[in-house]
Amino acid sequence: KRLLCVQINKARIMNKKLRSLFSSKGKKDADLFHGKEAKSIPLKNVKLWSTEVVGAYTGPKCGFTKLDLNTEDGPSRENVAGSNNWNMPTEFSYGISLSLYETLPPRNGASQGFVGDPIADVFGVLTLENSAILALADGVGWGKKPRLAARCAVHGVMQHMAANMAEIRASPNTHCIANLLLEAVTEKAHQLILERDATLSTLSAAVLCELEGEEHAWGLVTVTVGDSPVYVYCPHEQKVTEVSVGSHQHDGQRDMRMSGGTLGPSKGKDPDLSNLSLAYMTLFPGDIVFCTSDGISDNFLSSVIDPVVVGTQAAPTPACVVSKTAPHASQQCCESAAHMTEVLQKHHQTVGKHLSAQTLCACLVNHVAILTEQKRLSHSLLDNTSPDFRTLLKQVPGKLDHASIVAFQVDLHHKIVSTTGL
Repeated sequence: KRLLCVQINKARIMNKKLRSLFSSKGKKDADLFHGKEAKSIPLKNVKLWSTEVVGAYTGPKCGFTKLDLNTEDGPSRENVAGSNNWNMPTEFSYGISLSLYETLPPRNGASQGFVGDPIADVFGVLTLENSAILALADGVGWGKKPRLAARCAVHGVMQHMAANMAEIRASPNTHCIANLLLEAVTEKAHQLILERDATLSTLSAAVLCELEGEEHAWGLVTVTVGDSPVYVYCPHEQKVTEVSVGSHQHDGQRDMRMSGGTLGPSKGKDPDLSNLSLAYMTLFPGDIVFCTSDGISDNFLSSVIDPVVVGTQAAPTPACVVSKTAPHASQQCCESAAHMTEVLQKHHQTVGKHLSAQTLCACLVNHVAILTEQKRLSHSLLDNTSPDFRTLLKQVPGKLDHASIVAFQVDLHHKIVSTTGL
């Protein structure tokens, strides 16, 4: 009983601190800046980076820690990108990968996995005492080589940023971070894919750090190539904003068959950086940054959620905030963010608690898994040799794909570490 009372009191203290964290100050409207080089974002000083690792997590399986075509086991125990333990998920830094495809028929009573195996997405998140690095890559197509490309892409970013912390400490500002992140994505990650004879991959990477001279403020710098978007969820406003709107086409249309850009031998030995986008946003305590593969984001488009209705009439375009520095980014670009907002608001109303990075990941993944269930069953129940199969399938909600998400909650780990004594 005494132990139970102690645990209850600790939980009450934690909830009180979290309520104070979210309600003490309203979040200011944050400007979103876009471009392709460091000078296109604000120059802000950041606090000196601590090298103390608070959390490190990668997946699926070994994630980016092993650059082998056939490796299927867990993360390496060797030091990679500043940590020798990449199996440290926390509620403030978390990721999930799963397959939305249907299962293969069992053979001799044994499971054969899913159509499209192995999962070709890879994610990683490294949490330091006052900063964080996130990356997510989506290997183009099915097979081990696309997965290897994704592993190389995330490895290249995480290793380059971790190896150059001294440079950031020497020039602690957002332009230094932006230049290093651009170099990590367009050079290091791409070159590693070529060296390992892998194929193509998208890549989104984000760096977060505390700003100097701005109370409670954090800076977010992102670089995106392809169709693996980056979002921010603000718990105070209960709203999702897409940070990577600068990577969309000028007309705002989304062709789910095209990634828009890739690392790897896309044009000879060169990458396709057509939709390369650098972005900056100022964040505040409680905000959650998350990167997704298109297996998550596309399942929040109206044409995927309700293909029959959208196919017969114009779907209403959800309102969204578009960056002043990315005027070509139309409202349609932000459609997935608007639908994510609806889902997370419903979750908040049902549970009555603020989301953590872990619960946000679980909520969005659970939503797309439920949305795509009917389509998975259709593959099993319908005759796929029928000429009407594809027509019927287009009327079923959801998009089957590999689905991955990685998230980090700003500043929250300071409160949790100090409260729990970890």
